[in-house]
Amino acid sequence: MEKTNEKYESVREKLRKLQALAERGYGGEVEAAKAGIKRLCERYGITPEELLDMQDSEKKERYTFDVGRTKINRQLFTQCVCKVLNTKSYTCWHISRSEIKVELTKAQFIELTELFSWHKANLEVELEEQLKLLIHAYINKHRIFSNVKSDDGTAEDKELTPEEWQFLQKVFATEMTLGDRTYHKQLESK
Repeated sequence: MEKTNEKYESVREKLRKLQALAERGYGGEVEAAKAGIKRLCERYGITPEELLDMQDSEKKERYTFDVGRTKINRQLFTQCVCKVLNTKSYTCWHISRSEIKVELTKAQFIELTELFSWHKANLEVELEEQLKLLIHAYINKHRIFSNVKSDDGTAEDKELTPEEWQFLQKVFATEMTLGDRTYHKQLESK
């Protein structure tokens, strides 16, 4: 399946591709495609035909989304809603600190659910990686290292793997973005 940065592939399009694969695929592809169609339809309680016909349906309902309590998740959800609705603003109802209701068609609900869940999971991975980089960059910038040397008093030299070298380059780049505040007070010269 081709992915592009400019366009999110809708659930209907996924279903169409899965149906084509189920009809014209070979061996295991057919079973995998049929299982994918079944999972997609079970998730939303509809048949494949209903899903494909939804693009013409204009009936709107209020759907509840558990977006979480963090500001980041709420901002990400807002961006996803605006993308699905192709608008800059929308109306929503806050049910609780983590739940939001939005008025959508069934097709929009399915597309928003898929889009938000994918981006939420992807953002969590990205944030984890960025936090790891930030911690290493902070420790390096402020030289928060132990002065203890190895037992024989020599430094340990080892060959870095390409992945380790790439990580160090990212750490150094991140270090350059940090502020210049220091722990030790500097003496002013007159």
